Amino acid sequence: MEATFRIWQTSRGLYQNFLDSYSLEQLNTIPVGMSNNLIWNIGHVIVSQQKLVYALSGLPMHIPDSLFEKYQNGSRPDGKTTQAEVDEVKKLLKKTKLYLIISIKKLKKLMQKLIL
Repeated sequence: MEATFRIWQTSRGLYQNFLDSYSLEQLNTIPVGMSNNLIWNIGHVIVSQQKLVYALSGLPMHIPDSLFEKYQNGSRPDGKTTQAEVDEVKKLLKKTKLYLIISIKKLKKLMQKLIL
């Protein structure tokens, strides 16, 4: 589980770097032959993690419904993501990381209680 968490942290850092390094136009550009762009992919990562970890476990997700709708499976980018939306995705990268860290700590404590 630790290796998976390290990979997850590293990838989140890379996504943050993309958001900090690329312009809004670059984030919105859909490359020729592709069906989505950088900002959609990053939003999709957040939405997918929230769905897999929380929603499918019967727990509430820590993202707005509007974000879920925009980046869920089957959705497509419109190339019109605003800077405000990019800023929200940046915040959610950090916020959802914190929620996952807290969830993992709670799970570890619960597992320790069950073992003892």
